[in-house]
Amino acid sequence: MAFVLFHLDDPVVALREVRRVLRPGGVVGTVTWAEDPEIEASRVWEEELDTHGAWDPMPPRPRRDTQMNTPEKVNELFSLADLQPVRVWVERFVHQWDVHRLSRMLSTYGKSKRKLKSLDRQTRAAFLERVHERLLRLPPEAFIYRAAVVCGVACRPG
Repeated sequence: MAFVLFHLDDPVVALREVRRVLRPGGVVGTVTWAEDPEIEASRVWEEELDTHGAWDPMPPRPRRDTQMNTPEKVNELFSLADLQPVRVWVERFVHQWDVHRLSRMLSTYGKSKRKLKSLDRQTRAAFLERVHERLLRLPPEAFIYRAAVVCGVACRPG
């Protein structure tokens, strides 16, 4: 269940359903965000979208990361679902983006993609020209993504 639980209204209900379908001794793995910071380059991209009048046609869903952003909280979710925690830990990672790869990702994924598609062809071209100019002036540190996830493994007792 990688990056699923924080999308659900009630993650305990989902984990109880997982428990129901697992055989005794069966295991489930989860990954949730512990830290998902925005990088400076992404903020520049978002600022330019807003400056060019982009909008997101999909209403934002509330973030639920805080319900499961520590090993203690994930252990609690497992316990509430009558799952036995086996191991819960934090993994940290660093990713260095470049202008091209970050632009491609932001153009083809999620809210940023939807906002970009809200622009007419001419405005989109102007946006892309301006945002690339700004991104090229940023230092390499503005493209470093430092995040952390909480990984969890639990089993159905029995």
